Amino acid sequence: MEKLLKTRVDKAIENYKSGMNCSQSVVMAYADLFGVDEKTMFMVSEGFGAGMGMRSVCGAVTGMFMLLGLKNSSGNPEIITKAQTLKLVNEAAQKFKDENGTVMCAELKSNDNITGKPVNCMKCIEDACEIFEQYLSE
Repeated sequence: MEKLLKTRVDKAIENYKSGMNCSQSVVMAYADLFGVDEKTMFMVSEGFGAGMGMRSVCGAVTGMFMLLGLKNSSGNPEIITKAQTLKLVNEAAQKFKDENGTVMCAELKSNDNITGKPVNCMKCIEDACEIFEQYLSE
C-alpha cells in the first residue's frame, strides 16, 4: 500500500505543479480507478479550486469528497448510499481538520491555523490523498 500511496500522492503533486488547481490535482490522481475519463474529471473539479473560488472549503478537500462519492455511491437512485457517503465525508473532513485545524481555505492560508503559519496547497493535496487512501483499502 505504501508504494501505491506514494505514487498517487506524487501524481497529485505533479498535477498541481503542472497548473491544475488543488481539487483537480487530487481527483486526477485517481481518475483511472473509477472509470471516469480524465477530461470529465478535470472539467467537473475545475470550479472547486481555491476553496470554490472564494477561499471556502479547501479544493483538495472537496476533491477528496468527490472521490469518496465515486468510491461509495451505488450510482443508482434506488440503492440509497447517500447517508453512508456523507458519513465518510464527515469522517474524512475530521481527519483533515485533526491534521490541519480546519478545512477552510482562507483559514489554512492564514497565520490563525493550528500551525501558526500558512499551510501550502501541496500539503493540503498530500493530506487529502493520504486520507483518501485510507478509504481505498476498505
